[in-house]
Amino acid sequence: MIKNHLYKKILDNASFIITSNRRLNNQYKNSIFLPDYYYSDQYKKYDSNTKSDEVLCVGTMNDVKDIEGLVRVFSKMNVNLKIIGKFSDKLRYSTLLKNKIDNIEIIDKNLDYDEYYNLIGRTKFVVLPYKGDGYENRTSGVLLEAMFLNCIPIAPKFLLEFNGVDGIGYNCLEELLNIKLSNYSVKRDYFLGENSPYLISNVKEMINKLLKEI
Repeated sequence: MIKNHLYKKILDNASFIITSNRRLNNQYKNSIFLPDYYYSDQYKKYDSNTKSDEVLCVGTMNDVKDIEGLVRVFSKMNVNLKIIGKFSDKLRYSTLLKNKIDNIEIIDKNLDYDEYYNLIGRTKFVVLPYKGDGYENRTSGVLLEAMFLNCIPIAPKFLLEFNGVDGIGYNCLEELLNIKLSNYSVKRDYFLGENSPYLISNVKEMINKLLKEI
């Protein structure tokens, strides 16, 4: 409560606010939205026109991701799931390996940038199994970059709605059991229209505008 009180007090008295939080941007007239991640031509070399139908979970495998729930649900689905990223908790990793079945691959690996972007760019679906209590009202680099690389995100509805992203949303992972992934097709570049705040040219324009107003 004290933290939130101080936070609001500061924002109420700030002369200008730069934020990646869309809701905060809508609450304050003296604010400008700048995204955490922006799209540039660097992504084009990783975006494959031929995408695998498997589902990819990529990134740091920490406590805010419900990896156990993901393995439990996909064990009941006829869909291939690849989980790849760094596990700081090796016991957790070992337990997941014991509980998975053949359609699930789990790899403990610290990915470099090329590996990370190539994996996303060659995959049709990227799943982000974030827990609400650990990721509510936050942006996600994996989510945005999946969109930049024309993947279909599978994520909690609160995450998609907060970031203004279209995808396959769920309230609990078990809802995925009733979803037929083959019915979904990639909507190329829908996230990157001419007026998109995520285009690097528009980001530069917003920064220039901000510098003139300060």
